[in-house]
Amino acid sequence: MAAPSPSIDQSDLFVGQIFPSFESFETALKNYGSKSNTKFVKSNSRKSVLGVYEYISLVCKHGGRKRKSVSKGIRANHGKKCGCPVQVRAISALCPTSGQFVYRITKVILEHNHDVLAFSSNMKRVRLNHLKPKKANPVPTATAQVRSASWLAVEKMKMKNPGNQLIDHRSQMKSGQLFPYSSLAYQPGAEPAVASVTLNPGQTSCYIRWEDGFQSQFHSAWLRHNCHCDDCRHPTTQKLVDPTSVSCSLIMDNLEIKDTSLLVTWSAPTGDVHTGELPISFLRSHNYSRESILERRLSVQCKPATVCLPLIMFC
Repeated sequence: MAAPSPSIDQSDLFVGQIFPSFESFETALKNYGSKSNTKFVKSNSRKSVLGVYEYISLVCKHGGRKRKSVSKGIRANHGKKCGCPVQVRAISALCPTSGQFVYRITKVILEHNHDVLAFSSNMKRVRLNHLKPKKANPVPTATAQVRSASWLAVEKMKMKNPGNQLIDHRSQMKSGQLFPYSSLAYQPGAEPAVASVTLNPGQTSCYIRWEDGFQSQFHSAWLRHNCHCDDCRHPTTQKLVDPTSVSCSLIMDNLEIKDTSLLVTWSAPTGDVHTGELPISFLRSHNYSRESILERRLSVQCKPATVCLPLIMFC
């Protein structure tokens, strides 16, 4: 540990020194702190009704020299400090000549029990470390080769299947080899294509068969509630249709595929007729399939009936 610093000249701050304002008192403390590497913090104070400090005490921010631990074990605490005795105390009084509050120093202790230069040298070292140029982490050559090989494999598969937009070309890495595979799931970036649109005999549901062989089913009430025409949907995609006003017994009189939308004409038992449209991409991303629901139901495994709660016998 470094030896305590020698006594600092107390000519800058001394008992009985008077300051015309609190700002001048703060300026004197800052000037002294910058010259002696001392950081003052407020320990206690009291303000009057007028918002003026009646008295204020400032101490050294440093905790003082480290206190030796009394423990002799391997977990001895050497981080505690005994406190620095440096203290400056000032009180305020009303000057009879100027009629303003002045501050007078009543107590000054400027003897540190620790090295005041250690903190400044440490901060200087930290600032210099920030100025050093940072080196970028090099990418391993093996990782770069794997990424390049994966990208090339995907591009080659895209060139082999230029017309099929519903195939998701991917690649997996296993034991240093590439295993490409494809998925028939719909990709949001590709535009879906409709093969045919049919109505059920009751005209309450429509069936859409897609080019990839997938079939979706939509109910008339659901289609009416999600209509994308200007009267049913705001440009901010907020729905304007009241769900309670949509009848579950709606029937669809006409279905037509036009460009990238499905045109639907609904008629209610009350005689109301509405014609709207729904984007094909919206229908594909919100599709309904009875086969997929049945597959999910069959995959659910229930617990056997023999399972029961455990019983604990107490003597």
